[in-house]
Amino acid sequence: MKKIVNIIVIVLAVIVVAVFISENSEIITIRFLSWNIKSYTGLLILFSFLSGVLVMGLVWIINALHKNRKMKEVPSQDLWDEEKESKKDDKEQV
Repeated sequence: MKKIVNIIVIVLAVIVVAVFISENSEIITIRFLSWNIKSYTGLLILFSFLSGVLVMGLVWIINALHKNRKMKEVPSQDLWDEEKESKKDDKEQV
């Protein structure tokens, strides 16, 4: 059931993107330094959006790796050993 819902969502997203690109079919020129890019408005907006998604994905991955590294640096505490030690201390005091 979940696969069918995923497929339906993907198909709907593709249809929305196709309609968006067809509605924004004017050719525009983007000039940056010495580059001139001529393309459809919809494709350029889609490319910009996907570039942003890629950058945010990379930031998320770097953040996750950084958190993982910090977690490994924290020494693990064995609570079981601490409980054993406290019980030994209690028995010795009696």
